[in-house]
Amino acid sequence: MVEQLNVPVKILRANRPAGVVSRCSTGVRWPLAVAVAFAATMSATLTIPEEKDRANEIEELTVASPARGADGRHFPNRHIIMARRQNGEVVTVRVVDSAKYRPMLRIGGQPMTFKARPANHGNCWVRVGREPRYPGQW
Repeated sequence: MVEQLNVPVKILRANRPAGVVSRCSTGVRWPLAVAVAFAATMSATLTIPEEKDRANEIEELTVASPARGADGRHFPNRHIIMARRQNGEVVTVRVVDSAKYRPMLRIGGQPMTFKARPANHGNCWVRVGREPRYPGQW
């Protein structure tokens, strides 16, 4: 908030409302309404970056996980696989069971693709739709 309002830290500390503002590991957290009201008293405007809702963006991903181990999993966590987005970025995807996913399909040699949507945090995605069958279960 110091950079956005262009005021010294001493002024923010002196005008910090008691009991409303909380401390966290990265600094001091101001509630949005309190921060906007404080900016108005300083005759400044507080610009808040808008976060777009990524939950409705469904994209086709390709499995990019390494080959499965002897236990049939890609990672120690059986609910995570690596997938490649259409722009080439590699992301982690939350699935029901990673043993169902292969980098290449057995028939045709095509890469395995599925639909996923971004989670609300970080670079993690969530599988959308029905899970594939276990390999060999036709």
